[in-house]
Order: sequence, then C-alpha cells, then structure tokens
Amino acid sequence: MAGVIDTVIGHAPAPIAVVCDNGPRFRGDVFTTAFAADDPLLRHVRTRVRSPQTNGVIERFFGTLRYEHLYRGLIGDGYALDMEVHRYRRVRYSAESQ
Repeated sequence: MAGVIDTVIGHAPAPIAVVCDNGPRFRGDVFTTAFAADDPLLRHVRTRVRSPQTNGVIERFFGTLRYEHLYRGLIGDGYALDMEVHRYRRVRYSAESQ
C-alpha cells in the first residue's frame, strides 16, 4: 500500500485528499506513516462517524465498478482502470437501473 501511495503522490499535479471512513485499516500503521509527513499536497480526511452519505458517491462508484466490470471482465492494469473510470463518469446511472 505504501508503494501505491508513493506512486500516486509522485505523479499528482495537484493536492490530493484521501477520503475514507474510520475503519481500522485506515487508522493503521501504513496510513499513519504515509500521512505523517508534512506534505502540503497530501491530506487524509476521515468521514464523520455514522454518516454514510459523506462517502456514498465513492461507495456507489466502487459498487458499480465491481458489478459491471470486475465481475464481467478483467481490468488488467492502471490504464484499463483509468479507462473504466472515464467510461463510468460518462454514463448516467439512475436508481431505476438497480
């Protein structure tokens, strides 16, 4: 995980805010170490407790990505994932399609 964070930070042209819930994996040593540096381009933001609407958009995105792409086809690398993200953003999803 630390290698992924270093890679993302190294290529980021703008400030990054990593938003996550208060789960134990996001309060562990890897995240604590990654966000301990005083880097002005990197912030770790935790959602409020018992506030699912705060991270509902990303939860919906991952749910859709998992259902439509990971179960139906293979995303082999970062480029393929990037293409799926762009495709996801262009397609309008509605509650009726669930």
